[in-house]
Amino acid sequence: MSQLQTSSVIWSLEEVRERVTQRLTNVPEYRAFLAIETPIAEVSQIPDLLAHLETAKQKIMDRLNLIREYQSLLTVDKAIKEISEVLKFLGEEGGSDAMPAQGVAPAPLARAPIAIPCGPSVVGLRESLHGSFATELLAS
Repeated sequence: MSQLQTSSVIWSLEEVRERVTQRLTNVPEYRAFLAIETPIAEVSQIPDLLAHLETAKQKIMDRLNLIREYQSLLTVDKAIKEISEVLKFLGEEGGSDAMPAQGVAPAPLARAPIAIPCGPSVVGLRESLHGSFATELLAS
């Protein structure tokens, strides 16, 4: 695979990620997740308040992990990471014309969450998304 094709794969996945993120802006739990980061940073020196906000953030994340758009975002982010790792491996082998991962690492989105947990909710997600939201996004 040429460098141009390799870059196209990552670029395409980044485009899908951007489209999923755009849809996520309509999800109240996602907006709440983004909004809670500021108060957490502001009260970081007040442990009893911080604990309550962290609890609220975890409840938001629990709900967010059940939303298919967020699950799709996790899946796309995981695919970008895994493909970048493969490209880095191929680049380390020498004789390949694939770009190393640092050359194709995805740029962070302005509205992307600060941290995206990758947990059990992602396991087997690719199979469950067949014919659903992610497939619809890739087709359009």
